[in-house]
Amino acid sequence: GNYQLSYIELTDCFINAKALSSLSPYVNYTKTLRELILDFNEFGDSGCRTLYEGLKSCRWLIRLSLCFCGLNRQSGVLLGNLVANTSIRELYLDGNNLEADGVSDLLFKLAEAAYLEGQERARLKAEKIAAAEAEDAKKRIDLDALPPEKSEVQTAGETTKEAEETLIAHNKSEKRKSVRKKKKQPPCGPQITHLHLAENNINSLGRGGSSLAPARCMQLLKTIIAYSKDLQEVDIFGNDIGQVAGRIVLEGI
Repeated sequence: GNYQLSYIELTDCFINAKALSSLSPYVNYTKTLRELILDFNEFGDSGCRTLYEGLKSCRWLIRLSLCFCGLNRQSGVLLGNLVANTSIRELYLDGNNLEADGVSDLLFKLAEAAYLEGQERARLKAEKIAAAEAEDAKKRIDLDALPPEKSEVQTAGETTKEAEETLIAHNKSEKRKSVRKKKKQPPCGPQITHLHLAENNINSLGRGGSSLAPARCMQLLKTIIAYSKDLQEVDIFGNDIGQVAGRIVLEGI
């Protein structure tokens, strides 16, 4: 029979890139699978690329956990593109070796999208305030308004008619919902709710890195924290980011 799996956990199963090439493409065909846990399988960057190729069209998976999988900085770009273009919202990458540059590559598109989202919210809020102020000003100078008695009668009649129309529309909507209920597809795009990056060597000692690498990385994280309405949880425990980068993160919070 068909088993509607919503959770798959394959922890410490010696999974390599070849095994991932057989598993990952089929994740795209299920509409029930929400969580894929592959912790403690050291498939490295080659396995991450295979996983990316298999999951890049994924539209239903929510959580992906790749803790202690031997991932290096090269995997940062792949994981960033994966989160930016799929439904994955929870990413657990503790115990890898992404370093500051790899994490920066991972966060770049997320930070860009979060900033644009914040700017759009601010614009809409300003427009709403301006519209409310204009409406108040119009009410104050409107000398052609209906007399109070007539206005109240018309308002009562209009309110009753509007209530009846709303009730009819609501009943029709409920009937349609009861006839056919479909699973809602998760939103796709560069958004994140849970991001775990504990013990990933985010410091100034990475290969080809500089003393400013952690600060640049945390600047991107600061943008996500400050502007994203979806972010709920961040874990950067066990990374020697330094005082400057630490202050940057606090500014975002």
